[in-house]
Amino acid sequence: MDNYSEILNNLDEKINNDNYSEIFLGNWYKDTIKDLPLSQSVDISTNDVNYDDDKVYEAWKNIVLGLLENEIFVNGEKTKLEDFLRSSLNSVNKDTILVWLEKLYFDVMQNNDLKIGILHTISHIPYKLVYPAGQSLALTGLTDPCDEVIEFSIKAFENWEDKDSVYLLKGRQLKKKWLQEYLDEVVEILEETK
Repeated sequence: MDNYSEILNNLDEKINNDNYSEIFLGNWYKDTIKDLPLSQSVDISTNDVNYDDDKVYEAWKNIVLGLLENEIFVNGEKTKLEDFLRSSLNSVNKDTILVWLEKLYFDVMQNNDLKIGILHTISHIPYKLVYPAGQSLALTGLTDPCDEVIEFSIKAFENWEDKDSVYLLKGRQLKKKWLQEYLDEVVEILEETK
């Protein structure tokens, strides 16, 4: 077994046993990148070496997809994926994780269940923590051909309960009457939010 597989199996084991922490994820990220090939760029001003994050992203993506595929999403219940994303955002470079989250969403664009799982999960993570990627994904979901993806996109803004969402949602027109009514109702609630 190569080092990459060993790291991934170790992380899978920790996640499956609910025995991971932000410290563990931060160390996993550092351990994973230390053995990866260097990219061609070195920041001369700081002497920092930049790593090619493709393998790290693929490892992270496989973990997220594994959790998505094995998760049962129940409104109001926390999931392992939510815990993993929160830990990732808090222990690894937040901007990197947000880029990966957007990349993942577009990588699974053909799978409605995975898009819904991502939207459901990010809707339970605070607005500011997933900003701006979470909002971007939810806005993208509003244009999806699948009604359920649109519904979960609206639900994300509803769950975030952030007044800043009003300008993103107000005036949007959806094709289905029931979805438009739901969107308008959420906008109205958000406008009343203090």
